[in-house]
Amino acid sequence: MEDLVLARTEYGALDRPENAVRLRLQSPCVKIRNTDGGVEATYARLADGAPTLSTVTSDHAVLACWHRVIPLICAEAPAAQQEALTDQQKIPFLYANVLVRSWEALSKLGVAEFETPGHFWEHCKIDYPVSIGTYRFADVPTDPVVLHLTKTVLGDPTLSTREQAQTGRYLLTEITFEEMERQIRDLLGRALGPGGFDPARDIEAITVNRWSHGYAYEYMRPWDGYWPAGPLPIETSRRPIGRIAIANADAGAYAYANSAIDQATRAVRELLGTPADAPAFATFPGPPLKDIGL
Repeated sequence: MEDLVLARTEYGALDRPENAVRLRLQSPCVKIRNTDGGVEATYARLADGAPTLSTVTSDHAVLACWHRVIPLICAEAPAAQQEALTDQQKIPFLYANVLVRSWEALSKLGVAEFETPGHFWEHCKIDYPVSIGTYRFADVPTDPVVLHLTKTVLGDPTLSTREQAQTGRYLLTEITFEEMERQIRDLLGRALGPGGFDPARDIEAITVNRWSHGYAYEYMRPWDGYWPAGPLPIETSRRPIGRIAIANADAGAYAYANSAIDQATRAVRELLGTPADAPAFATFPGPPLKDIGL
């Protein structure tokens, strides 16, 4: 772990024939189907600037992608399952990282993070104080530090949450970087100004990530009347399609890593024919697992 933080990734080492597990980057699957005794997957890659299609076969496959994509690449999914798969609607986000000359203003004000109701940005916090190996966090107020700002981009609040997320993605394409920068400077100037912060002097750099397909949709009232008693759309959407199993956090309707791990565990168990009385694993909104029983 101590060596990983500042290490440079050699991406070419991920896809070598001698590897027990090979990761092929920039190769999205565009079609997958069951065959006699196996699975055939077709994926796209760029070769000399032009897209090419390649096909691989396997005994089984796990689709751990966004659920709304699955009906587009796997025509074998039954109609009811396709409808359940398209129920998931990713929540769009804006994530901004702002490098500031120091965190003296936050130290003087005695704050590490703050909420900003009514502002363009909803939340701001100082980077986590983590030191690993030779990477050391900014432990004195005169050190430079990164501030993290977030915004959930949603549409008309009178719409359902799924519709808000969908319209939010359209809004995401219209927001200019200049507007986001202006809002960052306005917020930090007003929130940290009493501690001596000057946006013109103290902001060194700004990056903004437009995360159009962010968190998995989590069931909630009043829009999802079946929650929590069920039956839930995910119970239909994650059914195996022949030798193709379904994973991803979408399959748990819970947007965090522990959900993705739980759903991957379930998908592999389904392919292996694990007995129904095997140790249970968490489903939405279950806690992180201590022992998944593999």
